[in-house]
Amino acid sequence: MTISRATGPSSQATAAEIRAWAVSEGLEIAAKGRIPAQVRAAFEASRNTPADG
Repeated sequence: MTISRATGPSSQATAAEIRAWAVSEGLEIAAKGRIPAQVRAAFEASRNTPADG
């Protein structure tokens, strides 16, 4: 049995994108390994917040 996950190019950010965002926000994050749920949640929240203007 094979389990696959459907993801579109814009539906999921890559780990590298999340790490780059976290570093730009001053968050501490390891260069490798699992991204903490709190960091991922903060990243997603920042993407869903409308920009000022």
